[in-house]
Amino acid sequence: MEEALPKVDIVLIATSASGTVVQADLLKKNAIVYDITQPKNTPEDLLIKRPDVTFIDGGLIKLPDHIHVGYNFGIPTNTSFSCLAETILLSLARYPDDFCVGNVTLEQVKYAETLANRYNFSPIRHT
Repeated sequence: MEEALPKVDIVLIATSASGTVVQADLLKKNAIVYDITQPKNTPEDLLIKRPDVTFIDGGLIKLPDHIHVGYNFGIPTNTSFSCLAETILLSLARYPDDFCVGNVTLEQVKYAETLANRYNFSPIRHT
């Protein structure tokens, strides 16, 4: 993986590892890093070391102002873990069944995106 990082424009991180798996100095100039893990697999100082990088925190979702989780998870206000945001979206839509059990389909991803747009949930982007 390390040999590929200086060559790619977009890096998707989806691991069950703990700690940093991508080093800032290995990223290509102006790379986009999409980290969907919790806890993060990117260094905390990524954007300080690499201000040219766009970082998308896929593990966290910005909630609309009128939705309050009611519990302090240690993340910013009006922010939710993605897995909880998915549950909230499905509840708002009154989804009647299991959603992502087993392999995730493109149809499910598009449906989740439709719900996120409908209810004003959005990814957290850092540049």
